[in-house]
Amino acid sequence: MKKVVIAALVGAIALAGCSKKAEEAVDDVTLTCEPGEGPLTVSAKDSEFDTKCLAVAADGAFTVDFTNNDSFPHNFSIYKESGGEDLFKGKNQDKSGTVTYNVDALPAGDYYFQCDIHDDMNGKFRSVAATP
Repeated sequence: MKKVVIAALVGAIALAGCSKKAEEAVDDVTLTCEPGEGPLTVSAKDSEFDTKCLAVAADGAFTVDFTNNDSFPHNFSIYKESGGEDLFKGKNQDKSGTVTYNVDALPAGDYYFQCDIHDDMNGKFRSVAATP
């Protein structure tokens, strides 16, 4: 009985942080990251992104509405992998405010995003193929 209660509690805690756009590791529990409706939105505050995972539908150009909530610069870039080839490099947002980045289509796959100024600000980026 104790094992069932503990398992249920762990599941409830993991689901409490779940959203359609985010995949974040919570005590080794991975939540689903799927494309949502409309443009992607991501913000930076206190040198952190507000999500660890973003997803779009594969093979279509998309936009990213990036908001810098800090008084110092940040940007948003997408790479094949950490330290790998850049696929999109967003212009620095030098002060608080929002910029819309236009990004070319990406084939289905898992990628990496980061702030190039603060490379510890990063996460997973997924381009998801449509299901038939």
